[in-house]
Amino acid sequence: MKWSRLFILVFIFVEANAQGRGILLPCNDKYLEYALENLQILRGKHGTSLPIEIWHSGDELSETSKELLKFFAPISFQDIAAITGENPKQFRGWQIKGFAVGYTNFDEIILIDADLILFQNVEKLFDHPGYVSTGAFLFRDQTWSCQGGTKKTSCCRVYADPYYYQRKQFLNSLIETPSEYLPLEWGHYWDPLTRPTPEQKISVDEGESGCVVIDRRRHEKGVQKIVELNRDYKTTYKYFWGDKETYWVAFEIEKEPYTVNREFPKTYFAKSFAPESRVDIVQFIDGIPFYQQKKIKKPTAHPQFIDLDFQTHPLEITDYRGHFRYLTREEIDQFNELFFLSNTFHEGL
Repeated sequence: MKWSRLFILVFIFVEANAQGRGILLPCNDKYLEYALENLQILRGKHGTSLPIEIWHSGDELSETSKELLKFFAPISFQDIAAITGENPKQFRGWQIKGFAVGYTNFDEIILIDADLILFQNVEKLFDHPGYVSTGAFLFRDQTWSCQGGTKKTSCCRVYADPYYYQRKQFLNSLIETPSEYLPLEWGHYWDPLTRPTPEQKISVDEGESGCVVIDRRRHEKGVQKIVELNRDYKTTYKYFWGDKETYWVAFEIEKEPYTVNREFPKTYFAKSFAPESRVDIVQFIDGIPFYQQKKIKKPTAHPQFIDLDFQTHPLEITDYRGHFRYLTREEIDQFNELFFLSNTFHEGL
């Protein structure tokens, strides 16, 4: 049986049995420590009662790990390789997130990365006016810019002019004309006159997929397109940084409504101002911290955040359009409090 026919049959089966709201959390043994901290705050601090599906592929999540995760019931485990009958290696990467959205048993889902730290009850997203009106709520990325390919790092491609033009061509091949739901500043991909120069820096990472909220009943075609884009990851990920852009792109292709959070994230540092110590982003809703993506290798008993000084801030992380904002002292204290909480739980395991 060809994979496309298999997908359709399984998708129909899942749709027929889907019900209610739930959280999707992809996890393997490598990310177990992060997931346990995430769930401890999710259940313990915020009192989230939603059922959670832990998504993995084959034996990448051990039985020992599952026993620890069961502590945060209601928990169920979904092996995407067993569900589809395909090679587990097909799903071991960012692409498993797209498959989780397509094959989940829930009608309404909140997909979260294992390494998130949530500052609020994630269930609030179901009540956000943007989600209520469109059935999909997405967060922005930190707007990395395309500046001519001068950086020599693993992220070099996102700074290179050729990469920008390749992505632009790819997006135009998928979406002829963007919808009214596309943020205005993302429209440069459909402007033939826009090109990156040192004076006109262009954003290349628009969407952030650490947290994605979708009503699958209102986005049937969009969900199928999300799965398709991530199934074809060997092509798709040439132009996107993993699954990040696949959600809004899928909705644009299928002409389905969606909401992008109007606020831009902040960035922060763990121990020093060196670029390599950057710990990615903090997301806000209505000016209040909502979640942060945790990239520190292991929790410590020391404060994880420091105040930022504009004069010493690395130039390559400064947002060129003025969206960049710095953490306040109060925010830093709040983040440190959650780190101590998660670290105490970790030591008790």
